[in-house]
Amino acid sequence: MLNPTTVLVIEDDTSLVETIRLYIEREQMGCLTANNGSDGIGILQRYRPDLVILDIMLPDFSGFELCQQVRSAQCFVPILMLTARVQESDRIQGLTVGADDYLTKPFSAKELIARIKSLLRRNYQKGYCDVKRGRGVLIDFECHQAYFN
Repeated sequence: MLNPTTVLVIEDDTSLVETIRLYIEREQMGCLTANNGSDGIGILQRYRPDLVILDIMLPDFSGFELCQQVRSAQCFVPILMLTARVQESDRIQGLTVGADDYLTKPFSAKELIARIKSLLRRNYQKGYCDVKRGRGVLIDFECHQAYFN
């Protein structure tokens, strides 16, 4: 049986990934993981998770770049940056490129889960639907509708 809510964790620290996975699964949510940005993009496109937790310092490219790439593709999945980069300039950059929230390491499990739930709640209240556009066609996968120009 599929979990109603799925979180994708893109983080290269495998022990941290497993810890986060435990926190998420305790809340009856599913958890997908990727240890680099390339795999993360593939999982995001294939499984369309409800939320992404994204590290900035990934082995193949930065979380800033990945976030910007996701947003430029008109994907509005909530993104929570979870990183050791604590400078104000990093937090501002993360939010500017499209992150919805920014949490620094170390963090508490309770705060992480509270932020995840808050982002999911706001996202569902907005009535977000997965929408793709191209060649005069707009497809809304979540709402099961298509529009032609």
